[in-house]
Amino acid sequence: MISNSYILQIRKLVRFISIYGFSRAFVKVLGRLRPNIKVALFLRLLPFRSGTGHVGIIGAGQHAFSSIAFFISRFTKGKISFVYDTNKKMSDSLAYAYGADSLQEIPFLITEIKQKYDIVYIASNHASHAFYALKLIELGESDVFIEKPLALDMRQLSMLSEAMRGFTKRVFAGYNRPFSPAIKKIRSHIKPVGPISLSCSVIGHFIPSDHWYRKSEEGSRVVANLGHWIDLAVNLLSARSFFPNHIDISYLPSDATQPSDNVSISLSSDRGDLVNIFFTSRSEPFEGVNETILFQQSDLIAKIDDFRRMSLWRGDRLSNYSYKPKDNGHKECVLQPFRKGVSRTWIELERSTRLMLHIEQMVMEQTFKLRVNF
Repeated sequence: MISNSYILQIRKLVRFISIYGFSRAFVKVLGRLRPNIKVALFLRLLPFRSGTGHVGIIGAGQHAFSSIAFFISRFTKGKISFVYDTNKKMSDSLAYAYGADSLQEIPFLITEIKQKYDIVYIASNHASHAFYALKLIELGESDVFIEKPLALDMRQLSMLSEAMRGFTKRVFAGYNRPFSPAIKKIRSHIKPVGPISLSCSVIGHFIPSDHWYRKSEEGSRVVANLGHWIDLAVNLLSARSFFPNHIDISYLPSDATQPSDNVSISLSSDRGDLVNIFFTSRSEPFEGVNETILFQQSDLIAKIDDFRRMSLWRGDRLSNYSYKPKDNGHKECVLQPFRKGVSRTWIELERSTRLMLHIEQMVMEQTFKLRVNF
């Protein structure tokens, strides 16, 4: 007799295929199970074919397997050359799946990067992002893609900003929402002046107490999750001809013992902007993260339903958009190094990270109001 849990998993796979398409859903499953399957062959992109750039990946978790490596192998001519992870099993499985070398030691990795790689993706645990990024920027021989968060404290951010001054290559960040077609459409209609209102209501993953996200050195869910919508707010506010001089932050948790799991964060600026981020994670959503986003500037109004649909009003003109598979920007975010003219400025990424770190500090210290000057 088939167990209920097995039936539930089958139902979830079927649902994910309808949301993300067969290839992406299938690779997501492989990323969880890690069988000895050559994913590159499944994608009909043989790992030994001629490539236009060598790619390295630091960190071999689920996101690296089912997003970074998948999109590079599926949509570019880039060759994934190496994978490194402190967990040898994870590193070996991703490397085997995509036809790459699995490296075992950081000294060897850092030495080899200078000689061989065009772009290195950092998708390791949060606490190590800045360390690897600074090493790569110091070498100065490859573009660098830093998964969120870029930094876990102001010292790390300051060091990154200082290192960027003499860096001649490119740095990219793994915040995906600004690269979704819905957000790009909204941004194309934003006027150079005028206050913005933004509301993000998010049902996030349930994270158990023993998950590595919960380790104190990895930061709270502000850096792990809420940073996405903080970054989205900064991206949209940056689309005008000016950025606020200051932003006032209000933080309201539902339970002080879980200060970043069920919260409301409000931002208001000296330019009249208003942003609200509502985040809850009381149980695991069956279809993954679910979000509703409302945007308004003057007569421009937009409503995004889980990045599957969007209604956009410009005065009396209504346009409806449908996105299938669901598109919250992961693909185009990962492929930034392979696209022309799509990367974001460092000053915008720095503002986003600084605002996120101030909110992180508020959560850790249970401070409920703060003004951040820019």
